[in-house]
Amino acid sequence: PTYAKGTLFVAFAVSDNLIPGGLVAAFDGVTGRAKWVFRTIPQGPQDDGWELTKDTWSAPQRYGGGIWTQPAVDPVLNTVYVNVSNPSPNYDGSSRKGANLFTNAIVALDATTGKLKWHFQAIHHDIWDWDLMTGPTLFDVTIDGKPVKALGSLAKTCYVYALDRATGKPLFPVLETPV
Repeated sequence: PTYAKGTLFVAFAVSDNLIPGGLVAAFDGVTGRAKWVFRTIPQGPQDDGWELTKDTWSAPQRYGGGIWTQPAVDPVLNTVYVNVSNPSPNYDGSSRKGANLFTNAIVALDATTGKLKWHFQAIHHDIWDWDLMTGPTLFDVTIDGKPVKALGSLAKTCYVYALDRATGKPLFPVLETPV
């Protein structure tokens, strides 16, 4: 792996009580010093992913996006995968119009730098608290005779999202239904 041996990856569920977004961080396992921090809900231009997320929220305050499950690490692809939970407040999306990126999403981060590689949002503008309920599972599978490094994640909706873990593209069609 290109990240240093002894790196600890930690995901924080600091999204309750209207705290702005969750955090993913990498720490040196010997010194305890932080190597990088990624905000699951970018709050401004200083945060990685801001350009993607800024127009997916209507309010200046962006809440939710904690991480309640363990991250997964792929040393070959040098990637950390996290499942980001739902936006807040739950059950009332009137104060947060838009898709609310990166909530209810699988997010892939460069393990060395913490920079966003890709994201896949399972539910846009969640008002049902239907976030991804298990940590990402990494596995290898053969599809159409070709080996694929895959990622699987279970949601409270009872769907299993299977993605190419290098690109974030679904391995099987995902039908999006407006409600």
